[in-house]
Amino acid sequence: DKELASHITYNAYLFYGQSDYLVQDYSDVVSKKLANGDDIYKIYFDEYNFKDCVNYLSQSSLFASNNVLLIKTTKKIPKKELDELISICNTNPDSFVVFSCIGETDFKTMAKSFTKKTSSVEVRFFAPSDQEALQVLSKEAQNRNLQCGFGELQYLYNMHQKDLSLCVNDLNKLAILEEPITVNIINAQCFGMGGVS
Repeated sequence: DKELASHITYNAYLFYGQSDYLVQDYSDVVSKKLANGDDIYKIYFDEYNFKDCVNYLSQSSLFASNNVLLIKTTKKIPKKELDELISICNTNPDSFVVFSCIGETDFKTMAKSFTKKTSSVEVRFFAPSDQEALQVLSKEAQNRNLQCGFGELQYLYNMHQKDLSLCVNDLNKLAILEEPITVNIINAQCFGMGGVS
């Protein structure tokens, strides 16, 4: 967070860990910091093709200021391919790659390729504590101009069995109402992970 605030950037990023929400959120934040949203080339899961990635990162950016490749994956990428993609980003100053690793796969072996020496960084997220998760939800509520108290956020968080992604999706839905959020509104508009009557 301090490096993002200080505008320190790397050529390659690896986000992985126990919180899929934080992995995806930071991947998006960093990608948008490196390039305009339209200039980010996104590859989702089974779309990953090493040669296409190499071609994209190797070319000069014609219309955009940077080539930003965002790869969302649930599978490990072979070390040789990973090292080559990072190397290309170090060679081509217009290119950046962001790996958003989702799911239960053990991505720790991929992290070994990311060092300051290669102008790359890996960030491992752990499951947030309840207090940290509620701080994230509070920030997201503020970003949406929601009038929502701590108690309501805690209620929503517990309703979704502590799943941040579902909570943030519901905050998007609740923002449409443009009124102060109460537990009754949450009960009427949101459906938790448990049974639905």
